[in-house]
Amino acid sequence: PVQWSFLVAYLLQAAIYVFFAGGITLLFSISLRVFKYGTTLDPRPLKPNQIRFEVSYSLITCAICAAYTVVGLDLSHGVWSEYWLTSILQAVAFLVFYDIYFYWTHRLFHTSFFIRFHGIHHRSVRTTSWSVHSLHPVEAAINHLPVLLFMSVWPTSISGMIFFQGLLMYLPAVGHSNFDPYPNFSWLRGLTAPRSPLPHGARIALATLLRQKEALEEEIRRLDEHLEALSQ
Repeated sequence: PVQWSFLVAYLLQAAIYVFFAGGITLLFSISLRVFKYGTTLDPRPLKPNQIRFEVSYSLITCAICAAYTVVGLDLSHGVWSEYWLTSILQAVAFLVFYDIYFYWTHRLFHTSFFIRFHGIHHRSVRTTSWSVHSLHPVEAAINHLPVLLFMSVWPTSISGMIFFQGLLMYLPAVGHSNFDPYPNFSWLRGLTAPRSPLPHGARIALATLLRQKEALEEEIRRLDEHLEALSQ
């Protein structure tokens, strides 16, 4: 039954979330406190109840991912890929596809209409690995759609689908971890953490200010045209 498929898929998605978010948090914490290796990107403390807020929204995101997984079962071709080379090519192709997809959808979420949804994610000013799935349901539905889009074009096995979902959890979890394991090797930093000098929450504020600036410039232009028409 679909209900049981959804339940199993939800437990799987929740397990992937806890495994990567919790595992990366624990690993980087041990690296910092025990081995004194690496550094944090943002030293500010977390907001009160921030982790609880992030996990609550993340569990909703897991439900959306579970629904996509149930649909993906109908699109999948077998449990395992027949050839390992095909699996490697699919993984590379998916990463390229997702990178392009995410770039444009992320720009979309910083527009005046969609910013209301993206604001949920940016409540985590000092991010953690638990922040990765902390999304409004609208953003979660759009962010995790690429797996199904890719599967509809390139036949993918069930294990391949789960692997792609794991990538969408692991890579952002590392990027949101607020940890830089390579402080002395700048050429490696892009592999592990976002290098923007702006704090996570400041980006949404900057985007809002830029839109207000554009609106003000447009209003000034209209006023100039009106004054010019009156003077003629």
